[in-house]
Amino acid sequence: MLWAWNMFLAAAPYFQRRFESNHNLLRNFQSGILSVSTVGNLGSMIVLTKLQARANYPRRIIVSLALNAVVFTLLALSTKMFLNVSAGVYFAFLMVMVLSASLATGLCQNGVFAYVSGFGREEYTQGIMSGQGVAGVLPAITQIVSVLLVPKKHHVDGAPQESSTSAFVYFLTATGVCLATLVAFFHLLSRSSSKQRMARTAYDEGPEYNPSHSERKSVPLMRLLKRLFWLAGAVATTFAVTMFFPVFTPQVLSVRNPTDASRIFQPAAFIPLAFFFWNIGDLIGRVGPALPALRLTHRPRLLFFISIARVLFIPLYLLCNIGGKGAAINSDFFYLFVVQLFFGMTNGYLGSNCMMGFAEWVEPDELEAAGGFMSLCLGIDFNTIKSAASNDIPKVKPRVNRAQTAVETANVKHSMNPFDELSIEEAVRIREKKAHHANAPSVEEIVAFSAGVPKSQDILRTAMAMGADRGIHVVVEEKDALEPLGVAKLLRKVVDEQKSNLVILGKQAIDDDAGQTGQMLAGLLNWPQATQASKVTINDQSVEVVQEVDGGVQTIKAKLPMVITTDLRLNEPRYASLPNIMKAKKKQLDKKSLGDYGLDTEIRLKTLKVTEPPPRKGGVKVEDVDAMVSKLKELGAL
Repeated sequence: MLWAWNMFLAAAPYFQRRFESNHNLLRNFQSGILSVSTVGNLGSMIVLTKLQARANYPRRIIVSLALNAVVFTLLALSTKMFLNVSAGVYFAFLMVMVLSASLATGLCQNGVFAYVSGFGREEYTQGIMSGQGVAGVLPAITQIVSVLLVPKKHHVDGAPQESSTSAFVYFLTATGVCLATLVAFFHLLSRSSSKQRMARTAYDEGPEYNPSHSERKSVPLMRLLKRLFWLAGAVATTFAVTMFFPVFTPQVLSVRNPTDASRIFQPAAFIPLAFFFWNIGDLIGRVGPALPALRLTHRPRLLFFISIARVLFIPLYLLCNIGGKGAAINSDFFYLFVVQLFFGMTNGYLGSNCMMGFAEWVEPDELEAAGGFMSLCLGIDFNTIKSAASNDIPKVKPRVNRAQTAVETANVKHSMNPFDELSIEEAVRIREKKAHHANAPSVEEIVAFSAGVPKSQDILRTAMAMGADRGIHVVVEEKDALEPLGVAKLLRKVVDEQKSNLVILGKQAIDDDAGQTGQMLAGLLNWPQATQASKVTINDQSVEVVQEVDGGVQTIKAKLPMVITTDLRLNEPRYASLPNIMKAKKKQLDKKSLGDYGLDTEIRLKTLKVTEPPPRKGGVKVEDVDAMVSKLKELGAL
């Protein structure tokens, strides 16, 4: 029943590739999977738990397995067909698949626990819990093997990508597992002892149907809640805390340099490896209560308080390499063994104890209803809220690549330069002033421009969602990156082509901190310039710009055409609204190449070395002036 859930989680690298053209979906698809899964699974569990009296539990299990087989067959086909559909269309398809799989999980979870509980043997329930642990381990292994066996491909920007063939094998394996499980369950039902069990647990409307045997007593949920309060609370809390694990795991990368690390440490394999370690810990924890000495089924309150204590694992994720931006504890061993393995182990141990122990606290004729109730609590979690909250992972400082030639950009999500955001915002504000002031200058068109790797088009879409009318993207591969003079020459060509009379751009880059482009562009155009603008006022054909200087502010005035670079004090950029984001998808975005402009892109600058600043030493608090003077002499400052 957990196979489908773990398949979706471990397939995160493939889904990241399908959504890489849409930054919003790339950032939030994991939350979408969690949210839709919650609604489908929890909704079905609530309904099924109420339908106790005439429930056919074996039939629920059969339908769930068949539905999962269909879902993963469609997912496998989607890796080979309709590959050119937009990220939005594929997201809608994926959500339908997730919803279908979650409904199947609800059917299976309710049916299996109720069916097995009727035997009155807690070790059977422990076997089901262990089987769920295996269902967590195998998808991760399948994903790792499918990635490693298929040759690595590279995307247009040079980044390694997971092959669609490995994804096809991965999803098709899930279909095979569902069909094999279905065959095994039919074999179980065909055995005589199982037939007798089925007569007591299933509603059969055939000729031998006897209402007195198939109509069960409906047990009120409040009665079950009263008797199983601590166990139900423990299992719900356990799996609610566990829902942080699938939010963080797809975002944590290996601390090894991705450019020269082996394939097992590349994201396509390392993320499933992290799922594997968590799930192997979960499996160990689930198997543990099979030994009577390790059981805590007779101490439900203790189980509940241990489940609450598991929240201490969550801050440990923040010490790891989230988003490839560096780790406070620079160790894959710490992440895989201390965080993932032990977090999974506590999940499995608490879950098994709770699901095994409920039989000790209810009457024999309430076992099936109690099994369905506990499976409902197993499905209760708060991942919709948590996934949204956990998406805002704190940013970690950037790091320098191993060759010490630049800042490491592999596996880092592209975002708009904050100074360029200010530029777009200021251009939009200048146009908006016309609506409130008749004498304000008219803005015919706002054109956003970017020269960079293919992913840069996402930045232009964001600019158009903020208010730009159209965009121009000059595709420049990473190996052909331009120096500031090359960018200035390219901008000059674009300005001449577009017949612009005002260029607003950020004062500096945020990767190499280069801040020469604006000044070079003004020189090439022979236009006046104003740098580091904190206020811009346009009056007819003249522009006044306020700049902060040492000891105060300075105001300069020049005539259009003009070049302005922005400072962080200029304005506060707006957030793009959802309607504007949708409209931006329909706006014109011209793609061009360097060859279209016939530029001399010869590199005249060479970066000798890039290093991180040395760590700062802690300060020392002194009691008085004499102590301060003594300390300064000790340090050789006096």
